[in-house]
Amino acid sequence: MKIEQWPLTRLQPYPGNPRLNDDSVGAVAASIAEFGFRQPIVVDADGVLVCGHTRWKAAQQLHLDKVPVHVARELSPAQLRAYRLADNQCATLSEWNLDLLTAEILQLKSENFDLDLLGFDADDLAGFLE
Repeated sequence: MKIEQWPLTRLQPYPGNPRLNDDSVGAVAASIAEFGFRQPIVVDADGVLVCGHTRWKAAQQLHLDKVPVHVARELSPAQLRAYRLADNQCATLSEWNLDLLTAEILQLKSENFDLDLLGFDADDLAGFLE
């Protein structure tokens, strides 16, 4: 997979994006600020977003000039539309192993890691730390 660095201004949101992601932009921006950009934004040949609308908004919030991009040139228009949906929906099909999740969070707490960077709300974190 080829990753290119593109100016953020070259990317365009997909106008038909059905995902409501504004509430997660701050958490993703904090993650990018802490860990760096670890997953490229996927675009079509015209620079229209396929996957990564939240990362794109987070990059804007962070005032980044360039972002890593993968251009999905080999996908048909129908495949691009389907991938937009599948990429988001597949993530919702997973569940947590709560024992292992709690153990990981407790370990991070013992290492004085900023748990706010994990994206869990305060009530969820409090429940794990009890």
